[in-house]
Amino acid sequence: MLKGEPRRILLIVIFVGLSVATLAFQTINIDFLGAQFQRLGTGPLGLRLGLDLQGGAHLVYQAIPTSEKETPTEEDMEGVRRIIETRVNAYGVTEPAIQLMGDDRIMIQLPGVTDIEEAKQLIGQTAILEFKERTCADAMCTTYTDAETGLTGERLSRSYADRHPTTGAPIVRLEFDSQGAKIFGDLTTRLVGTNNRIAIFIDENMIVAPVAQAAILGGQAFVEGRDFTFEKVRTIAIQLESGRLPIPIEVIQEQDVDATLGADAMEKSLLAGYVGIGLVVLFM
Repeated sequence: MLKGEPRRILLIVIFVGLSVATLAFQTINIDFLGAQFQRLGTGPLGLRLGLDLQGGAHLVYQAIPTSEKETPTEEDMEGVRRIIETRVNAYGVTEPAIQLMGDDRIMIQLPGVTDIEEAKQLIGQTAILEFKERTCADAMCTTYTDAETGLTGERLSRSYADRHPTTGAPIVRLEFDSQGAKIFGDLTTRLVGTNNRIAIFIDENMIVAPVAQAAILGGQAFVEGRDFTFEKVRTIAIQLESGRLPIPIEVIQEQDVDATLGADAMEKSLLAGYVGIGLVVLFM
């Protein structure tokens, strides 16, 4: 009977060692004989925690009736769901829950999101980008008139958050489609050497009105603003990239979910694991 004892003890030691390692290390990335074992979550035990354990934002939106459409169609609501899902995924929220409720409502749960106002802006608003030609009546351009150019966010092929290569300030980089690149190239060519400006608006608010120092023919540009933070430019870029919501929506319910109960349950589960391992070691 004693011949099998060393093997049994060795197996128990290996089991206990693996259990301790599982509890001790949050991130595991092992490549053994071509087989990969990964656990890359950011929560306890490397798990990706949901809203109940991590806390976050709980929002319910409802479609707003318009003169053109009193009730949304199934395609409208599915379009809203897809665009919101695109925005949330691009923002980097892990384990979001986005679910249609009835005919005109949609529920969004965002684990780990603490700024509910920022979440509402990301989900429910569409950034409207416009470029206007500003004709100045004086050298300081204190008196001016703005004219439409036909260049809007509809002509974008890509937008993303970045930093200015010289100043490091947050910027929104823009890449236009072929038609947008032509409009922008013609506009900058026309304004070079004049005191007139390119007025850039987001959501009808003027962000900046620079002069055109050279013709820009490559179809690329960037927007920077005095009050831009990296979080703000990232939100704007996501809104521009994901497109306009097919129907307007409004918040009818919002809740900042506390993670206290979930954290308490997780701590007790971890404690139970440690106690279990301790008992195994004790009765070896």
